[in-house]
Amino acid sequence: MSKSTISEKPALRILDIHASEVEKYPNTLKDIMFNRSYEGMIIRGVLSPETVEQVVSRLENGAMKSLYLARPTQGVDRKYKPIEVYGQTLIGTSPSNPKEYFDSATAFRQECSMLFQGFPGLEERIEAVLHGLSGLPVRVPNGPEEGQTYTPATIRVLFEDDEMPIHAGNQLIRLPQSAHLNTLIDITDQFSYFIPITVPEVGGELIIYSLEWNPEEKSEEKALDPMLEQKYESVVVAPNPGDMLVFDGGRYYHRVTRVSGSRPRRTIGGFMAFSKQHDEFYYWS
Repeated sequence: MSKSTISEKPALRILDIHASEVEKYPNTLKDIMFNRSYEGMIIRGVLSPETVEQVVSRLENGAMKSLYLARPTQGVDRKYKPIEVYGQTLIGTSPSNPKEYFDSATAFRQECSMLFQGFPGLEERIEAVLHGLSGLPVRVPNGPEEGQTYTPATIRVLFEDDEMPIHAGNQLIRLPQSAHLNTLIDITDQFSYFIPITVPEVGGELIIYSLEWNPEEKSEEKALDPMLEQKYESVVVAPNPGDMLVFDGGRYYHRVTRVSGSRPRRTIGGFMAFSKQHDEFYYWS
């Protein structure tokens, strides 16, 4: 068992522990969100190497192809290029057609159980880890209609030259698509989470900046400042396949660096938040 560590810069602290240690940290999610003791954490070994190998093999052989969506994204100095996404994200759904999202969520959960067949399920592993870190019941939230649930995660694939531009998650939960979700969660802040299943030869790291989202200011203009790297402290985080990263992506601006090489960056992830009463912990994508 590895000893827990903290990678630290003056304004950014990332706790690093093993999945077998989560029960020793029952208040960590509250410490990140409310006490601001850390900005995030890496939980090593959430998925075993055997699980990761089999999941990647199944994806490469056509698993979940019915849930494939090509989304355009724009890089800094290049034309639009599609990014592969498996599953419908809430923020990518039209506010006028929420049924599309909830139908996709049902399909994703069914297909994902097959993707992990023979191994502990994705939801099982996520909920065990988050329960250890919060001491609370953990679940995917229910939708507005009987039988509906949100989707627990989506799978995103970044190929060579792909990247994710700088953003902060608290902007996203203010969108019309999140209206029902916001009746369930404490919208003060939300976490981002992901588990890499393949990492590229070069690039694909997450950079978290000390620049904080502020609803009273036009922080997005600051985020586009070309001198961002010099003006704000940052930490580079690159978890290994099977490790889970949980960080305060609602509050802190962050981006994913451009991928280079033939091996794509594949991650399974989404968002997390406390319930309004702080008596449950929710996750979704």
